[in-house]
Amino acid sequence: MNEPLNIILWGVAIFVVLMLLSYLLLIVILGIVGIANLFLIAKEHLTRKKKYKKAVKQTRNNQKEFEERKKRQLENMKSERDKFDSTKERVESELNKHF
Repeated sequence: MNEPLNIILWGVAIFVVLMLLSYLLLIVILGIVGIANLFLIAKEHLTRKKKYKKAVKQTRNNQKEFEERKKRQLENMKSERDKFDSTKERVESELNKHF
């Protein structure tokens, strides 16, 4: 009589242990997936951060180039204006001589 009860108890114990192991396995798998997801998010964040820094640097470079170009254009305009003024003065002086 004791032996069938013992077999049933062992069967129940094994069933309970297997159930607990299946839940633990599920928890472990979800934990691993969660940690892997955190690593992927961190990697994506670093990639976006690098792209942002590169874009900011490129924007600054473009801004500097724009300012340099604008400065050169202003200098060219001033030199052209000076040439025009000197030519205008020469023409006026020549006209004044004749009239």
